[in-house]
Amino acid sequence: MQLILYNDDLGVTYGLTDAVRESHLYGTTTAGSIRTNGLAFDYAVNEVLPAVPDLELGLHINLTEGPPDAPLSKVPHLVNGTGYYKRTFQRYYFSAQRDKELVKEIRLEIEAQFQKARDHGLQINHVNGHQHIHMIPPVFEMVCQTARDSGVKYVRIPAEPFFICPNLDDTLFMIRNLNLIKHYLLNRLSRQAFQRLKFYGLSCVGCFVGVLYTGKMTTRTLKHAILKLRKLNVPAAEVLFHPANIDCSQDMKDRGCRIPDYYYSKERCLEKDNLLCQEMPELLKSQNIQLVNHDSLGLRS
Repeated sequence: MQLILYNDDLGVTYGLTDAVRESHLYGTTTAGSIRTNGLAFDYAVNEVLPAVPDLELGLHINLTEGPPDAPLSKVPHLVNGTGYYKRTFQRYYFSAQRDKELVKEIRLEIEAQFQKARDHGLQINHVNGHQHIHMIPPVFEMVCQTARDSGVKYVRIPAEPFFICPNLDDTLFMIRNLNLIKHYLLNRLSRQAFQRLKFYGLSCVGCFVGVLYTGKMTTRTLKHAILKLRKLNVPAAEVLFHPANIDCSQDMKDRGCRIPDYYYSKERCLEKDNLLCQEMPELLKSQNIQLVNHDSLGLRS
């Protein structure tokens, strides 16, 4: 079986960006995505990415946290009085279906994020969304169109098989954080997204792990995910982790303001520790896992 071990949110905080570098150098991350409006974006571009040239890089589209990359005068419907995004996934899901002006501004913002990546010389070959925002149908259309026009070949579709990790703490965490609801909605949106992706001549991995147990992605949950994937005869999957160093002094002044508190949660540190522990490479070896990235999978539309 082939797995892409993946980290989102490069450039959001210094501690998170450092954790992605650590996990790649340790051999347990093959690809990651960068958020262009992150606090540590310049640090990621100038300091971290040059140190990990083999890390496959994607663009992490964001419409819910921080300031936009497009000029504020061009996207007034996206922001509040402080110039930060004002909508959640839920609000976009309902309003983007019928608000043409909002859709126009979303397109401008998505294009601005692609342009910023190009302006900094980033070699992007895939795209996904912060909090899976790109899966909202009108947003997905715009992401696919912009990706195709930018020469980006792959778009994430978070279609995740349901599986149970028989650990009470993991199960309660999944229920308490409403991950079951997210899992149901994203799988439902994925069915339509597969068809739209084919229409645009783009590709995806086709199988995803990291919604049900987001925040609890450990060697234990990964082992049970692999068992499920084997049972379904899945040849390849993308597995998402969110590692972070949560005590980085460079991040503290922005905590709770520009950067939400959940980036400093113990769950982020837990996922980092599991990516960097001895058991992780041992698990991958024992399960005969080949680590790959999008290009080495040889995906077809």
